[in-house]
Amino acid sequence: LELIKVVNERIDKEKRNDLTADLKTLINAVDMSYLAKEIPSALLHSYEGIMSVSKIVRAMKDYAHPEQSFKLVNINMSVESTIIVSSSEWKYSSKIKRIFDDSLPMVECVAGDINQVVLNIIINAAHSIAEKYNESNEISGEIIVQTKKINNNVSIEIADNGNGMTEDTRNKVFDHFFTTKEVGKGTGQGLSIAHRLIVEKHQGVIEVESTLGEGSVFRIIVPVKHKAINYRKNLVN
Repeated sequence: LELIKVVNERIDKEKRNDLTADLKTLINAVDMSYLAKEIPSALLHSYEGIMSVSKIVRAMKDYAHPEQSFKLVNINMSVESTIIVSSSEWKYSSKIKRIFDDSLPMVECVAGDINQVVLNIIINAAHSIAEKYNESNEISGEIIVQTKKINNNVSIEIADNGNGMTEDTRNKVFDHFFTTKEVGKGTGQGLSIAHRLIVEKHQGVIEVESTLGEGSVFRIIVPVKHKAINYRKNLVN
């Protein structure tokens, strides 16, 4: 672009001849002034698109091939990957606000299990928001995902401003096969599996607070250091 600019300026200063006339015709033919304006913008948008694609691909790779045994995990990175992978579920109805504690210690857990639990809660939040604001033309939903350290534990809190739940629903939400969704849209297994993974397998806590019409808050708490137990034996029992 700098070369064309200099050539164009020199053409305007030179006496008109066949060469300058031909060059001027070619420059005008390709609409160089338009290209000079649009090419940098197009390259910038392409770069931003490539960065976005690479971010999604990395997140999908991390999510699809997590460690399936107890190992030290960066919870913030694990949650971020899950947020990106689930974006098709929430981006049309909600905005996600991240409040990550950058000082979190590495947590001894099964990354795939944490991903699965967080994914299930985010999708439920997105569906609840979509039902509440289904007639709105604007994105009115908000999901807040917060991580923090609590003594020797790490907490993942997922709050939404969706429909919320009645007390009766809240008391049954972790029951096997319980669902408030229409037949064919929910199996009632997602949160019951989440409860088993967090409470039984990770010796943690999963709890929910909810107000009908205002939204829900799910809180996942897992110990930083895992205490070895016979999970399979407990599962059978």
